[in-house]
Amino acid sequence: MLSPREALITLNLIPGLGSVRIQALLECFGSAELVLAAPATMLAQVPRIGPTLAAAIADWRNCTDAGAELRAAEALGLTGKFHFAVDTGMSRLGFQVTREDADICAQIASLPHVEAEGLFSH
Repeated sequence: MLSPREALITLNLIPGLGSVRIQALLECFGSAELVLAAPATMLAQVPRIGPTLAAAIADWRNCTDAGAELRAAEALGLTGKFHFAVDTGMSRLGFQVTREDADICAQIASLPHVEAEGLFSH
């Protein structure tokens, strides 16, 4: 069973998935773990996914190893840098400006081996 962190890393390791598609999947399924547990037929219904990418996501066990990626990064002392997506009112993508989302961002920023560099809105 993958941790939430490993599940999100796994999504990022699947060729063809970028931040917009991953966000769409997370909005539809609620978590990276549920995305990875979903059958290809359900995944294909998400906008911008389609049957080919859905099949690749459903086959994640055969093409990714988040644990190995984490261990390699930690052994090398690497830090992943990222920017938070902030929703500026269009309700399209990113974190809302709420206390709850601020707390989630704080939890993410406190994870080991990651560094929040900034914010973006679109």
